[in-house]
Amino acid sequence: MFRWLLLLVTLPLFAALKEEPPLQKLEALTGTPCIEWFQPGDRWTFKDRFEGERETILPLMKNLGMFAAKHGKRDHYDYGVVLGSLRSTVEKRIGHLIDEWNRGVRFDTVVFLTGQRPLQPKEILDVSLQTETEMMVDVWGYMEMPEELRALPLVVVDAPPLTGRDRPTTACTVDSWLAMTPEEGTLLAFSSQPYVGYQQAVLRALLPETFEVETVGAAGGESLPISILLDTLSKQMTWEEKTLKE
Repeated sequence: MFRWLLLLVTLPLFAALKEEPPLQKLEALTGTPCIEWFQPGDRWTFKDRFEGERETILPLMKNLGMFAAKHGKRDHYDYGVVLGSLRSTVEKRIGHLIDEWNRGVRFDTVVFLTGQRPLQPKEILDVSLQTETEMMVDVWGYMEMPEELRALPLVVVDAPPLTGRDRPTTACTVDSWLAMTPEEGTLLAFSSQPYVGYQQAVLRALLPETFEVETVGAAGGESLPISILLDTLSKQMTWEEKTLKE
């Protein structure tokens, strides 16, 4: 009897150990290595790729944790860092920060890692706002939040565009913040899915080891084109590899 019970417990474990990891399954499914999923330029200009394999690809990405909400593991951080994006995504990221605050998570300073990206027409609610930096400050001003949170010091990092591009990247905004010589400490960064893993990898690679980095974000991403999801995963793997080499 004991042998049968042992088999019932161990057989699923052996099957899981033999199962091919999701990333390797994705490479086999697309017939290309992870590095080739990368596309240059902005996400809204990407070519559609592998969309016909959506029903097979999405479950593998779900197993990699690309769509689930991520929450802070501590109850206090030195910095709450909001990563820049399009207006609708910025609203989601600041909303997640507010939700974490209401959940009991605290930070001493709020930091916007943003920059001089020209706004797209659909983002312009006020013609006086021209850049992502200005838009993020505007969103912070109109979103409802506890007064204690709104009263925190706000550091706005207005990064210049990357050479050859009309906007800064996440890496540009991190470099611009480091140029301001912030004090070391614990950092809770607010992204949104499916970009949490990628932006965690960028932050960990670029920030000194004296910063303890944790990236969180609201759930989402399943409806995005497969090309964007694969590009994001490719970039995450590239940045993680950089960190390992260092």
